[in-house]
Amino acid sequence: MSKLSSQQLALYETNGCLLLRGFLSPEETRDIRRWVSDMETWCPPSVEEQLDGHHYTFHYETLRHEYDGSSRQALCRVENFAGWHGGLECLAKERLIPLVSELLGEEGVLFKEKLNIKPPGGKGYAAHYDGPSAAAIGLAKTFITVQVAVDEQTVNNGCMQVVQPRSKWPSDREMLAPTSDDPDRGGRVGAIPELLAENLDWEPVECSPGDVLVFHHWMPHRSAFNRSTSSRRTLYLLFNPAREGDFHDAYYKMFAELRKAAAFRREAFPVASSVFD
Repeated sequence: MSKLSSQQLALYETNGCLLLRGFLSPEETRDIRRWVSDMETWCPPSVEEQLDGHHYTFHYETLRHEYDGSSRQALCRVENFAGWHGGLECLAKERLIPLVSELLGEEGVLFKEKLNIKPPGGKGYAAHYDGPSAAAIGLAKTFITVQVAVDEQTVNNGCMQVVQPRSKWPSDREMLAPTSDDPDRGGRVGAIPELLAENLDWEPVECSPGDVLVFHHWMPHRSAFNRSTSSRRTLYLLFNPAREGDFHDAYYKMFAELRKAAAFRREAFPVASSVFD
């Protein structure tokens, strides 16, 4: 069980994030790396399974070779896997919930989880806040995100960049309106306008496997391309206070409905989808 020091708690309050190096033991880290490698070999779920809200989901990205222009599909994200993997579910409940609960000052509960896989040449993600995206669907309102480094996280392979301390966060919290109601194609809520993002003071957070970064839902963060020759895998688990409710299943059911509607529109209106997505 986690026992944070008063200094660590104060750092989180000041910075809005807390980096815990070596939080996971070498044995735990080896297990997680093995579990993630196993998960990458799981049988891809069918379209119907991905849209039922009760199944893990796979998301792919088109990668283009910078020299010859060739392209390939690569697995970039796995979501909703906790109920399908006992080890990773135990990680959330036995190691991360006690940590999050200390920072919240009350019991936390898992809201959503994903594995991000950034292969060589894989894209980063633009500056954003986590909280608005999760709160926009009308479930929980308070969140803490836990990043678990599965592989080395370096500037070269596109590690997370953050803005700290809290005093440097934008005071007006200006955000872009989503360009689509498809959650996987421009439907992100909480995106920070590019001009505002470029004027923030970004710091890269390099991590080793087994390190954990915990951050508040209003902390601006982003990442860049993977310019290395190896994949960079990262677990992200989002938690909310248990008093707000346990919304894990409801969240994935709601997103399944959004994805189902978006898939129907792309099939029915392929030209419009290609323009607006």
